[in-house]
Amino acid sequence: MTALTGCGGEHTGDDKASPTSASSPAGASPLAAAYTNTVNSGSAGLSLTGEVTGGTTSTKVTGEGKISFKPPASSLTFSSKGKSTEIRAIGDSAYLRTSAGSWHKVEGDQMTGGITRDSSPTAGLSFLNSVTRTTPIGAATIRGGQAQGYRAAVDLNKVAAGQRSPAEQQVFRSLIKETGSSTLSVDIWLDAQKRVAREKYSVTFPTGKTPTTTTSTLDLYDYGTKVSITPPPDSAVKTTDTPSPG
Repeated sequence: MTALTGCGGEHTGDDKASPTSASSPAGASPLAAAYTNTVNSGSAGLSLTGEVTGGTTSTKVTGEGKISFKPPASSLTFSSKGKSTEIRAIGDSAYLRTSAGSWHKVEGDQMTGGITRDSSPTAGLSFLNSVTRTTPIGAATIRGGQAQGYRAAVDLNKVAAGQRSPAEQQVFRSLIKETGSSTLSVDIWLDAQKRVAREKYSVTFPTGKTPTTTTSTLDLYDYGTKVSITPPPDSAVKTTDTPSPG
C-alpha cells in the first residue's frame, strides 16, 4: 500500500494544520529537493496505516519497519484482520511470509503490482519527483516535531516513467487506467531538515457495483537509524507459488 494508497485531504491524529491559500509552480516547490534530502539520509524507521473501504465493508492495515535507501532494502511487518505479513525487500528481490509461515522469494521480474507496492522502499517517495503544483497547507506536529505541510499535484505519467522496473511502471499505469485520472493529490509534510515526515493520499476506484477507496499514511522518522536487513536462510525459503501480501 505504500505506493498507491493514503489520505489526500484529511488531517487526522496529531496533525494540527492551518491551511493557507498560496501556491507555487513545480520549479519553485519546496518539495523539489525533498526526495534527495530523504534518500541521502541513508535510512529511516517507518510506520504505515491504511484502510480499504467499499460500501459498508472496511479493512484496516497497519505496518512497522525500517528502510535503507542506500543500498535499497526494507523490512516491513503488516497486520490486518488479526493476521500478519512480513516483507523483506533487498535490491530487486522480495521475501514474504504470512503469519510466521514459510518464506517465499520473488525476483524483480516476477513481482506483481501488489508485491511491488508493498516492498519498494522508495516507490511512494518517487511522487516528489513528479510534482506539477504545490500548495502550502500549514504546519503540523508529527511525532513530537514540527513539520511543514504541502498539497502536491502529482503527474502519474511522470511517476510511471521514473520507476526502475517494468512491474513498478505498470502499477502506476494501471492506476491511471482504473481511476481515469493521471493526476493524484498527495499531502506531504517535511521536517526541519526538509525530509519527508509524513505522506498521505487517497485513491478511489470507480469500477464495479461499489466504488472502492484506498487510503494510507506513511510516516518516516529516526533518520540515520542503524538498519541491517538480510535475506532469510536458504533452508527457510520456498519456491512455490508466492502468497499475496496481507
